[in-house]
Amino acid sequence: MIFSKSGLIEKDCVFSTPHHGNEQTIWYVTEYDRENYKIQFVRVTPNEEVVKIDICLIDNENGTTTSNITYQYTALNDSKNLWIKEKLESEFKENMIEWEDAINFYIKTGQKLMK
Repeated sequence: MIFSKSGLIEKDCVFSTPHHGNEQTIWYVTEYDRENYKIQFVRVTPNEEVVKIDICLIDNENGTTTSNITYQYTALNDSKNLWIKEKLESEFKENMIEWEDAINFYIKTGQKLMK
């Protein structure tokens, strides 16, 4: 956690996570609407990319939830532009399957999925 008034996720919260490269990824919460189940992040991996992520959850009123998630990638160098063009789609699908598995595991067990 880098900045948060409450110590939790909230609008204007800033935190960092490890990244596969040499740089940390910095996350900025640009929108947080708890009542309407919406959040928007902008994450920056220096010298690589900026990614805007919008997440909205919809209660289907039948015990299920639909999630709408959109990503907008902006490359910060030529090799990342090439990665977006050639590899983003396949690697994104793999990452989303892993993310879905982790979320479903947490919903069922209350525990973090360890890989």
